[in-house]
Amino acid sequence: MRMNNLGKIPMTLLATLLLAACNPFNQPASMMDEYSERLERVLDEPMVQSPVPTVEAMPRRRERVLEIPELDMGLVDFLSLYGCELQVVVGERSSSLGRVMHPGTRLEYEVRFISAAERCLPDIDNERRAEMVQEAADAKVEHLPIAIWNATWGSDELAKLFSRSQGALPRDMPYQSLSEASRSVVTMVNILEGLHNGTHPRELEPLHGIYQRWQSDATAGKLLRSAELMAIRLDDAARLIENRLEREPVCRNGEISRTGEIADGLFNAVYLEEVQPYMADLQRARFELLPPLQTLLETQQEQMPDHMAAFARRNLTEAEGSVWLALDRATQRHSQAWQELLQQCGLRPSPEEAAKDAS
Repeated sequence: MRMNNLGKIPMTLLATLLLAACNPFNQPASMMDEYSERLERVLDEPMVQSPVPTVEAMPRRRERVLEIPELDMGLVDFLSLYGCELQVVVGERSSSLGRVMHPGTRLEYEVRFISAAERCLPDIDNERRAEMVQEAADAKVEHLPIAIWNATWGSDELAKLFSRSQGALPRDMPYQSLSEASRSVVTMVNILEGLHNGTHPRELEPLHGIYQRWQSDATAGKLLRSAELMAIRLDDAARLIENRLEREPVCRNGEISRTGEIADGLFNAVYLEEVQPYMADLQRARFELLPPLQTLLETQQEQMPDHMAAFARRNLTEAEGSVWLALDRATQRHSQAWQELLQQCGLRPSPEEAAKDAS
């Protein structure tokens, strides 16, 4: 006879698991739903929950990837026969494998080509040959920014980092993943800074580890999902408080009412103890991951395709219409609504609490 698997689980562990499953504060979405429901009951004001927008997807690959101009075939034929290291490099690109290179591998090829040409030139004693090699190297340097764009914003790996499919950042903030993702972007920025400044190494070995990190976890996508969720739900809560205060005061003449007392308890037990710590974690994650991503984009503004402009503006800036400006405004509006309510009851938060709430 089959034994029910529940019979094998110790009762204390089973109770812990059941409590965890029933805890509405375990996940950001359920936390904000619980906060909204309690606020609605306490203030006797209907909560109208706005739909949370879907995080804007990164444009499709064909809209992000740029065409890299190829060298003249006569020049390629010459270089493939010439005896220096360029012969090997050009041969790799001409192979069937070279024609379907990963954008990171293609960037490595372009850099190796330039590096090989720079090393070959001092040993070329024929003026015409030297001119042809220099012509090829100059063309590669000119088009290197396109290869750099394709190897970063055009890559499937960076698109994976921004995937929308894995939900929001959890309550138990994954600081290690955030730090690793941030470091990987910073490393890429440093590599590209060297390339822009004329450093052309034979290999770009760190690229492989960076791509593995970007592909392993949709950290940026989760961050954006969290920002969208919190901006909408904080705005909803602020609107409910504002509507209630406009309809009828919670307290009169600065004297606390029963509703005001319960509202103060809700503010302390739910908002300050549950919601605000997640907001603080979210802001910490924002300021760890967003700046290096902004730098990665800003250094390549000239190459950015038109299709990327809307995505970049909404997700990677604090400009009008961006996720981040919406979050900042919602946080401020929510804080202001609570301060007005509590002040009406003679319970205005302390300066320390107000600063913490708005952070």
